[in-house]
Amino acid sequence: MWVDEFRELSSGIVRVRTWASAAGQLSPTVVLAHGLGGSVLDWDSLAPLLARTHHVIAFDMPGFGLSGSAVNGHYGLETQVEALAEIADAVGEPVDVIGNSMGGLAALRLAVFAPELVRSLTLLSPALPDKTPRLVHLPILAMGSQRIGPSFFDWYLRLPRDKQMASKVEVSFSGKPAPQEWLDQSEELLDHLQQSSTIATAYSNAANDLLRAATDRSDDRPWALAGRVSVPVLVTHSAKDQLVKPELRYEWAKVLPTSRRAFLLDAGHVPQLSAPELVERTWRGFVSAV
Repeated sequence: MWVDEFRELSSGIVRVRTWASAAGQLSPTVVLAHGLGGSVLDWDSLAPLLARTHHVIAFDMPGFGLSGSAVNGHYGLETQVEALAEIADAVGEPVDVIGNSMGGLAALRLAVFAPELVRSLTLLSPALPDKTPRLVHLPILAMGSQRIGPSFFDWYLRLPRDKQMASKVEVSFSGKPAPQEWLDQSEELLDHLQQSSTIATAYSNAANDLLRAATDRSDDRPWALAGRVSVPVLVTHSAKDQLVKPELRYEWAKVLPTSRRAFLLDAGHVPQLSAPELVERTWRGFVSAV
């Protein structure tokens, strides 16, 4: 059973969802970071499985889900990493971090620049730059445009509710049925987003940072950072992923040959929802050797 609270961070007030470990008070902690436009709901299938042995913490990034506005008015990667660092640091000991998609990019930066906070790093379909973008990336390109991004997302929110839900279910579950509790919570979240004055800006800021990462040529560009990870790392890619090409697992093998890598045949872009048991087994095999 999970518990929600709202926690004040330097980046803003965020919703934090926790699952207490069934193994008792001394259990280690795992912190979960969702992707672009996600929320704690992205972890509702995997977190109870992890909570058999770990305290589990998920949170809505500033500006997303039920979290409040970012203090600095910006909702991009820097703010996400700052929030993730504060959540991890508050535990008081190194944590196992799992990030999905853009949350994987935030988790990667945390592990490189604050490795003392991270016991292990798991990246599920991490949103590292792809040199050959596909047609499916066009909505992200549109949202990332500072000129049309907020207007594009406002248009999306005006789509019929059933179309919004169908799109979200397809990306999250890759053709598999979604649990009713997840559907109910997602409907409630969409109701909240319809009233939000900042969600369009949040999407646009975050998507713009993804585009900037794709053109970054600095020493801190994402693929360069991947080669500098010093903590144990597991990277997974999924055969049914519509957004992150499974072939990028070969790039990881070149950039960080010491990483542990897994190819999930029966999973999509959000594998913790489309194949939670598979993700759990893969993750446990990894952390047991850390």
